Amino acid sequence: MGKFRLIFAVSIFLALATAACNLPFFATQAISAEEKVATSVAQTVAALQPVIIQPTSTSIVMPTQEIVPTYTLAPTSTYSMLLPTSTPEPCNKASFVSETIPDGTTMSAGQAFTKTWKWKNIGTCTWNTNYKLVFSSGDAMSGPASKNLASSVAPGATVDLTLDLKAPTTPGTYYSYWKLQADDGQSFTQMYVQIKVPGAAFAVTSVGTNLADVSPAVCPHSYAVNINITASAAGTVTYYTENSLGATSPTKSVVFAAAGTKTEAFTWDNLGVGGVSTPYWLKVYIDNPNHQWFGPYNFNVTCP
Repeated sequence: MGKFRLIFAVSIFLALATAACNLPFFATQAISAEEKVATSVAQTVAALQPVIIQPTSTSIVMPTQEIVPTYTLAPTSTYSMLLPTSTPEPCNKASFVSETIPDGTTMSAGQAFTKTWKWKNIGTCTWNTNYKLVFSSGDAMSGPASKNLASSVAPGATVDLTLDLKAPTTPGTYYSYWKLQADDGQSFTQMYVQIKVPGAAFAVTSVGTNLADVSPAVCPHSYAVNINITASAAGTVTYYTENSLGATSPTKSVVFAAAGTKTEAFTWDNLGVGGVSTPYWLKVYIDNPNHQWFGPYNFNVTCP
């Protein structure tokens, strides 16, 4: 029913429009009315038409790819397998084997001794007789300035290096350094000897006198007595005497600056009886350092 009304309205509109076209005065008016009617009809038609909503084009924004920062790693160490390379042995090289006279050996003052070192030639060159043992430093101990090898020493062979030495005469600890020197003057091995020379123990080693039988021209006799005291080192000796007459002397002292002999003198009076031979004796007691008696020293005095 609605559609029929619509068609009928349109038909009337068209008829009126045709008639209006034939009238000049109303042309403009007719056109305007026509346009208005057409607009109205169009709006009515549009209102009656179902509204179809066309989808609008929606641009889909794709997520941008997240830029992940890249990290440059430090280069790792690359270990390459290295084959061991052989190191050539030097021309002159020695290996210690043994020695005599161990370090710290005690020697008496001035004692002669022989020191021997045994070495092995582990180099590639032969040690000829121009190779030598050379004094380097320390105390030479009466050894030579140098001593050549007695024979050649091939690689792999051993040799005894021997020196005749003598201990110093002064107490102390002594070192003597020596080097093995090649024929080109280059030293390649060092060795040494160490000894100790102890200080002599301070002691009186002997006591003597000049006492002997006498026949004086006049009696009583006065005897000029000498006592000879020998000490082994520096020090002070204390002593006293005793004789056959029962007399004891005061204690006396003798100072020694070094080992040696010193003479103590005194006079022994009123010896001898006219016309007979009288025996006498004298003893010496060393108090320091020995605590020891020396004597008796016997003699006779024969008076006319």
